[in-house]
Amino acid sequence: MNSLLRELLLIGRAALGDRRGGIAIFMAFLVLPLCAAVGLALDGARGYLVKSRLSTALDAAGLAAAQNINSADLAGDVSRYFAANFPNAYMDASVAGPFHTISDDSSQITLQATATIDTTFMRLFGYETLDVSADATVARGASGIDLVFAFDLSGSMGSSDGSGTRIAAARAAATQLVNHIYGDLETKPDVNVGLVPWNSVVNVTDTSVTFDAAATTTQAVAGFTNPVSGAAQSEIYVANNSPVPLLYTPPSDWSGCVFARYADDANSSNDGDVEFAADIFDNKDWLGWEPDGAGYVPSGGGGGDDDDDDGGGGGGGSSTTQCLPHGITPLQNSKSVIQAAIDELTSPSGNTVIPQGLAWAWRVLLPDAPFTEASTTTTPFRAVILLTDGSNCGTSDDAYHGVFGNCDASRSHLDNRLRSLAARVKADGVKIIAIQFANSGTDLQTLMQEVASSDSPPYYFYAPDGASLLTVFEDIGDHISHVRLVR
Repeated sequence: MNSLLRELLLIGRAALGDRRGGIAIFMAFLVLPLCAAVGLALDGARGYLVKSRLSTALDAAGLAAAQNINSADLAGDVSRYFAANFPNAYMDASVAGPFHTISDDSSQITLQATATIDTTFMRLFGYETLDVSADATVARGASGIDLVFAFDLSGSMGSSDGSGTRIAAARAAATQLVNHIYGDLETKPDVNVGLVPWNSVVNVTDTSVTFDAAATTTQAVAGFTNPVSGAAQSEIYVANNSPVPLLYTPPSDWSGCVFARYADDANSSNDGDVEFAADIFDNKDWLGWEPDGAGYVPSGGGGGDDDDDDGGGGGGGSSTTQCLPHGITPLQNSKSVIQAAIDELTSPSGNTVIPQGLAWAWRVLLPDAPFTEASTTTTPFRAVILLTDGSNCGTSDDAYHGVFGNCDASRSHLDNRLRSLAARVKADGVKIIAIQFANSGTDLQTLMQEVASSDSPPYYFYAPDGASLLTVFEDIGDHISHVRLVR
């Protein structure tokens, strides 16, 4: 290239000494500017192509990394995503980076890289290399989400692993996810979160509202046969602190819990425990739920109508001592409201009947009665986070009136109820995120994997302790987050 330049200079001098033609002189003066322009255009075009590819690779790496921002090897992940889109030595470029930074609240990740290429023509004018830089900023934020925490609050959740109780770990993990979803905002109009604490029954009331038996109202309905007492009836009852229709007037000391709608009569088509709404199923008019302590006793009989069930226990009582003081928090979009409800989860007690937790979370999550807070104009990402530390274990005063017997005797029956229920929930488009916490039982693992929307993350997780539970909720937050390029 230098010899070419010398040749051009010699030609120019010769042209200046030749008086035979002005055109030759004019062309000699144009040679150098023309070479510079061509060189700039060619090297500039290479630089543009490298910068474009660099920007594309950073965008792809940023979008992918933002979905997994809590990765223990985020720098490695960024490098791998980048390399997949910017091949090594692309157009003979050498790259510094990519480098990444994360905002304090983990809401944004910014990537930057610089590529250096050797020039071809521009080196004639002293420019031997050309640097091009690019950056990308990706914002993370959850939107279009309806989410219900369905947390096991049975007695074992009060157990400690040396670093705190299991329920404390669950509160910390849920708080972490709420902070991830809302960030610094108090409300997000398109994000709604609810909470259903459960043990062997569910308190279906809003416990921030004091129950007033005198304020119970009645609603006239078409005549039906009460499926528990067998009596003719033409009205249902609604307490002042719950939208759930009741088959009887709740007693003055009603704790807020209701029983599962289960006939135990060897007929698998007339039970309402795995059905969503108050309705008539076969020959049973389940137009409401039986309130705890109403004073009525089902006939029982141990027929066991649950597909694979071959029988249960006898009839149970009409009240339960296991009713939790924690009620349902319906879907709402206030960070402080859901956080306050999570903070109140401090009194684990009773046994484990997982179907009740999932059933009521399902009813809270969809827009149809009894809970109607979910949107009817949009279809968000709907999910239940079902967390338990134990296997199904019925009791004489559980939601099924003890018809399946106690603990081990009840397990297969309750497991089958849960399987049937989970199939219905998932058929409604609801994702089930099932977390097996502090319990390594293989039978429970098999059950929870069947219940979950898939048998592996991001829908099934095993968390042996509180520290791993935080990691699980980080993964869930990454899964439900939406990412977008800001720059």
